[in-house]
Amino acid sequence: MPEKKKNYSSKYNNAWELEFSWLRKADNGPSFAFCKLCRKKMKKSDHLMIPRSVRSKKKEEIKQTSCRDQNTRPSHAIKKSRKDCPSPTRNIVRETLTDLVNQSCITEETRLKKVYMNVAPASVSEAIMLQQNAPYVDVGPVSYSKRVPVYHRNRKPVQDTSDRGHAVYTGLAWEPDVFSHRNTSRMDDRHSDRKGYYPRQWEYTEVGQQYLRHPSWHRGFEFTVMSYNVLAQNLLEDNYNMYYNSPHKVLDWKYRKKQLLKELRYHSPDVICLQEVNCDHYENFFLPELQNQGYDGVYMKRTGDKLDGCATFFKKHKFTCVQVVKVPYCHSSGGIVLDRDNVGLIVRLRPRTTSLPAHKTLTVANTHLLFNPRRGDVKLAQLMVLMAEIDKCAYLWSHPDTYQAIIMCGDFNSEPHSDIYKLIVMGYLQYEGLLVREISGQQEGKYGRGTATLDKNFFPSEIGISDTCQYCNVVRQRAQPDTNGGNSENVDIQVMETQGSGYLQHQLRLISVYEHWLSRLNYRHREVTTHHGKAACTVDYLFYGVRSGMTRFYRGEVETTEVQEGHLSLLARYGLLSNHELQDMGSLPNYAYGSDHLSLIARFLMT
Repeated sequence: MPEKKKNYSSKYNNAWELEFSWLRKADNGPSFAFCKLCRKKMKKSDHLMIPRSVRSKKKEEIKQTSCRDQNTRPSHAIKKSRKDCPSPTRNIVRETLTDLVNQSCITEETRLKKVYMNVAPASVSEAIMLQQNAPYVDVGPVSYSKRVPVYHRNRKPVQDTSDRGHAVYTGLAWEPDVFSHRNTSRMDDRHSDRKGYYPRQWEYTEVGQQYLRHPSWHRGFEFTVMSYNVLAQNLLEDNYNMYYNSPHKVLDWKYRKKQLLKELRYHSPDVICLQEVNCDHYENFFLPELQNQGYDGVYMKRTGDKLDGCATFFKKHKFTCVQVVKVPYCHSSGGIVLDRDNVGLIVRLRPRTTSLPAHKTLTVANTHLLFNPRRGDVKLAQLMVLMAEIDKCAYLWSHPDTYQAIIMCGDFNSEPHSDIYKLIVMGYLQYEGLLVREISGQQEGKYGRGTATLDKNFFPSEIGISDTCQYCNVVRQRAQPDTNGGNSENVDIQVMETQGSGYLQHQLRLISVYEHWLSRLNYRHREVTTHHGKAACTVDYLFYGVRSGMTRFYRGEVETTEVQEGHLSLLARYGLLSNHELQDMGSLPNYAYGSDHLSLIARFLMT
């Protein structure tokens, strides 16, 4: 018999918890070894490596049980059990580690048991599909056979992905991307390498699932849009106390810019709308880096002495820029509601495709409204100006009372179902008598002591915007007869030019891409777009225009049903995280995310 080497622990013992013993030939013995598993002789060149045993509590319990049973059995029964019953070690070896033994010495019976083993998939995509797109997927250490990596699930229970709402779909045309991030609060803990992963995943709508199964049924132009508040470095340094939960390293711009660029490259959206972009960072970092990726960009700095602004990038091989409108919210005749330095940026793009008519365009509005939670009147006035500019850019002259494809996104500094949100989604708002500090719905304003209310004439008439969120002169121009024989808008000019009625409305028909509740958590937790020391809420939005829909305000929430999509069909959205998940990751910014906001991404089909 060959000589046995002393037992030693493998360097991969933390993954498999096994000990190995090598069988090798003796100094003067034959040139072959004997395999205990298959009872065959094999050469030393076959690299035979056989796991000896698993020293676990389970084996000790089996041993003790067998000893107790032997004391009560007759001698012939003991002999029979020793001869017929296989040992625990042999069962464990055959069922769990067959791939560690050379395939030439494995019996057919053992080879068939391979289907019951924890065999690693051939790729990450296959692993995701086999696990039904489990929200916790992590790439583990490489297996001993060095053929394929070993994939582990997170120890946390898999979240319930029921059929309620928009289900996660693994698709045929493309597969969902799983972007895992490590728990930064335990970065130095060696034993927590599989804890704290909260990946964001694509959530596909019913139209998106049909498109994945049958792409030829839906002809159009597919594109993705991202809205991202990247946190201006000067604002971070001015409000350093808000980020006491974040490590000092992740607050440095040299580290943050790498994380931001990594995320932008990873998703590679066709249209990128950024907020809080420092003018120096735009010129020296964002523009040159994204130009190398095939983008072109437009930037508007905030007015006054502010150092940041809004930037919009688009891929040059997919879009052509038709029009750029820079929207300042500070006017000399704006009174006390239009005297702030916030801005908006509107870009009109034409898709480079033959599947759409040449006159089809996409209007993308990017904005960052005032932060002050107690000045809802200022935010409402800024929103009216932005909508009036969108109405002027996206209006379709050939079809009266209709608009081109519209996307409005950015940081609105307003929570879901607030008065600001109601005006955008429901299309109307009775603003007279509203408490100014509660209009944006932010917690800081709800618990204030101010009693100021909105007056009918809070918006200055000198700006020339009516209560329908349209420029009065533009409405008059549309009502004039068309000299070219086209149609003119048949509207009541007196109604469209009304100002100070106490009632606002618009005709853009916008709805939110996100539902503001996490469907993968059975709608028990709210979505969060910003998380830092003083707030954890939703203030960032992605709205898009539809043909029609039914809305109502019920039990404190805006509900939308019977939506009929028009120029744009929503295919998928990039899921958000909850407050508890972000707390587990160490708040924002952290080692995974370079900003105190999460990016919003949506995939559309333009028809």
